[in-house]
Amino acid sequence: MITTKHLQTLFFICTLSITGYSQTNNEREIGGFEEFWDYSGWGFFVTPVIYQKPITSNTIGVIPITSVQKKSFQFGAKRYFSRTFKWSFNAGITANFTPSPNFRYDITTKIIDDYTYSGFDNPYDGLNGVSFTIPLQMEYKQRLGKKIYINFSAGFDVGFGSGITAIYQDRIQKKIDANSQITVFTIKLDNSGFLAGSQLKGGFYINFDTFLLQTNLLYNKSLLNLWEGEYRFSSLLNSERTTGRYKQSGDYFGLSTTVFFKRKK
Repeated sequence: MITTKHLQTLFFICTLSITGYSQTNNEREIGGFEEFWDYSGWGFFVTPVIYQKPITSNTIGVIPITSVQKKSFQFGAKRYFSRTFKWSFNAGITANFTPSPNFRYDITTKIIDDYTYSGFDNPYDGLNGVSFTIPLQMEYKQRLGKKIYINFSAGFDVGFGSGITAIYQDRIQKKIDANSQITVFTIKLDNSGFLAGSQLKGGFYINFDTFLLQTNLLYNKSLLNLWEGEYRFSSLLNSERTTGRYKQSGDYFGLSTTVFFKRKK
């Protein structure tokens, strides 16, 4: 749960990130990439991403749980400091559309006589809502041609998630002779209230005169799991109880596109 203290900490980090660096017109004279001064220090970006597939593992029992990779996207704005130098720093804010949990299971005739049931097939497919993070990154760039530059960056992305606990339940009922047999699948997952990850990026700047375009491949290694919890099957007729662990790390790959508009003279 996000508290006032959390918001104050987030505001402090954001303020420190954006105001902690100073930038003057002298950069145009000594930076070596003077043409970057012709464009705004603010870049606006959008990033489609693919999250790593969640990991499921049974601790007891034989019913398997499967899951798939999820696609999502991000957008936001970043402020670049000392951008006319080879080494620069940037900070900003990112809106992240995090994926909801996804899982599927099959109860076959091996589990229940004369009965096959295909369970959740991405039942909560889609996005889990928006979380906001602050990227803090150092960048190195080098000229490849008159209007093309290669760049590499590394840094951290920190913020706050929903911090919720989600419980999903599926009730399966089959009449066997005069009796009804009920199988219940339950999964309980916790979402981290704090988000933190390290990022690596590499790509190019392209100068189109009217605007500056930056494209980067990126990898985010999450320092905390996005979702983590346990699942269980109970009341199976011909099988022992099945329990297991579900974990989604929050690691992802992405392709970021950032646009810097030309400054008014």
